[in-house]
Amino acid sequence: MNLLIRANISSRTGTGHVMRCLALSEVFLKAGSSVHFLLTEKTPLDGRVIDTGCTVNHIDDRDDAQQTIALAKKIDASWIVVDGYTFDETFQNTLKEAGLNVLFIDDYGQCDSYTADLILNQNIYATEEFYTNRADYTQLLLGNTYTLLRQEFASRKPKRNIADTASKILVTLGGGDPENVTQKVLEALSTIANLDVQVVIGGANPNKDTLETYCKEHDMQMIVNTSNMRELMEWADIAIAGGGSTCYEFAYMGLPALTISLAENQNPVAEGLDQAGATVLLGWHENVTAENITLKLTELLPDHDARSKMSETGIHLVDGQGAERVRDAMLQSNDS
Repeated sequence: MNLLIRANISSRTGTGHVMRCLALSEVFLKAGSSVHFLLTEKTPLDGRVIDTGCTVNHIDDRDDAQQTIALAKKIDASWIVVDGYTFDETFQNTLKEAGLNVLFIDDYGQCDSYTADLILNQNIYATEEFYTNRADYTQLLLGNTYTLLRQEFASRKPKRNIADTASKILVTLGGGDPENVTQKVLEALSTIANLDVQVVIGGANPNKDTLETYCKEHDMQMIVNTSNMRELMEWADIAIAGGGSTCYEFAYMGLPALTISLAENQNPVAEGLDQAGATVLLGWHENVTAENITLKLTELLPDHDARSKMSETGIHLVDGQGAERVRDAMLQSNDS
């Protein structure tokens, strides 16, 4: 079986679309399938996708849908996975009219109508009401039952010991972070004594050099394009992060997190996990100050009970089997 993944990535949109598709690709690769990515532009993440065992291609100036169809037919793709906020109902219709099976990954009902074979919304707030205008044959895969986690997480159960007093802080504000929210977080952390801080940024981060200098000056460790995020989450007592899909990894790992919304599409994820009790939402990045971060963190550091409840809540929300369930739905759809 050959799989084609058309996903968007850039310093502005971040790496989330590709990373969750990578999670899906891993379960297909494990079963002996071939997986091909068709991406918006070249980024440092290309190497990681290739190292996983996939091939990488890039969109040029020609029509996006037609390039996708051409590559799908060239590799004899059984399915096309589409993930990105620029894809609309016309894009879906064009792929379906070409006779292709389509899995459309969606976060908030972005299209006026849906003709994909399967719609995946892996989020805590997902509801059928987003997709009332869909084809009769379109099936819905909704909620955290289908949350896509990479095999580095899902391959084994998490280990979580809740320290009496937290001191190990993991900072990760996405692959791009064009607003440099990471700097604000680091400034907050520098005012708190006795912290051990690990900072993860993506290779597309435009402020890499400045952040690296700041980390060296304040005895913090910075890691670019880490391949051992699971180990870092196991190490950490608390994460400070954007409100995107990485929060589901925190939940699975039982890692309490303070979240900051970096983009409007992150708000529902961050709000949903905050309301569930798995994370604490600090707010929209422009409104969150270093003082806000310092205050909330200093409250949470000694609060063993609060961190324990957050950890338990997250573990119960995400079980790590979502990618397998999505794959099974795709295979069953093929057989029907």
